Amino acid sequence: DTASLAAAPGGFLVALCQPRGFDHGMFVTTSFDAGNTFGSLLPLPVPASAIGGAVAAGAANSIVVAVRESASWIVLASDSLGASWRTTLTPEPGRGESEVAFLGFEDARTGRVAFGGDRLWTTRDGGNTWTLGRP
Repeated sequence: DTASLAAAPGGFLVALCQPRGFDHGMFVTTSFDAGNTFGSLLPLPVPASAIGGAVAAGAANSIVVAVRESASWIVLASDSLGASWRTTLTPEPGRGESEVAFLGFEDARTGRVAFGGDRLWTTRDGGNTWTLGRP
């Protein structure tokens, strides 16, 4: 099932998917023609029990995903069209971060994520590093 969708300029679309029953891990799939066709299913390096939160794309090579594992959020980034992922943010749990309140990009490299509560994280390098600020 699709948990979240994101679009970027040039007809790029990425879908974050959560299989039913949690027997397989989450994955993304991408489209370069505004969703008319999609590519391979690209697995995320998260436990099968992780719950989908949101996906955002500033560009095809600037994708971030926020997923929840138990009481913790994990933000992963990909600069390889979703073929490989790395964890770039793991906010301290228990600070009112029960949901992804916002995840998005304002341009190809600058994005923001908020997990509820009063904290806003900003990236200026496509999701590789994040800084904490207030909204």
